[in-house]
Amino acid sequence: MALYSDLLAKASIASIPKSNGAQAIDKLHAALKCAKQTTFLVKLSVELGIQEMIGEIWDIVTPYVSNNAALANISSLIYGAGKDAFPEGTTVRFDCMSDGEVKFGVDGDKVGSVSGESDAFLNAFLGDVSVFPSLHLSVVENCCKEDESDSGEAGKANFSDGQINFVIKEANNKAHFDAVRKFQH
Repeated sequence: MALYSDLLAKASIASIPKSNGAQAIDKLHAALKCAKQTTFLVKLSVELGIQEMIGEIWDIVTPYVSNNAALANISSLIYGAGKDAFPEGTTVRFDCMSDGEVKFGVDGDKVGSVSGESDAFLNAFLGDVSVFPSLHLSVVENCCKEDESDSGEAGKANFSDGQINFVIKEANNKAHFDAVRKFQH
């Protein structure tokens, strides 16, 4: 998984010590709500059928969406990708826009968008009860300042279940797909 947004979002937590990780996530979450665009890019580590893909996305965002019509729209978009299955290595992109729109893409192709649900995706990925705690750890590890007592490798996170790369940069072009080297969902 990779996260892209503007540099102001990263700067908002740069002075927070790693030991205050929860505070950093809260502050980043608030900053991302003000960002023009925040992109979550997921690369599948297993093949998923279309129903499994829809199920995974529903499981992630259902607690946060504002209405059932949004879930139906999300399902339609996944069907609109024109795939019966999403093989290992497929990239799924969620662009959360400041106006509330979430734009979906699969393997670099635009699939469509859902209005008014960007907060749902921000909450799903970075909220208090996120289904991606490794993303939280990576954010803190890569964007917060070292604690005074940290030295050397002591502050490095160990992700035994896969790798997470966290990247914040200007989110304004297609290069995002090329910029992410290794990441797993």
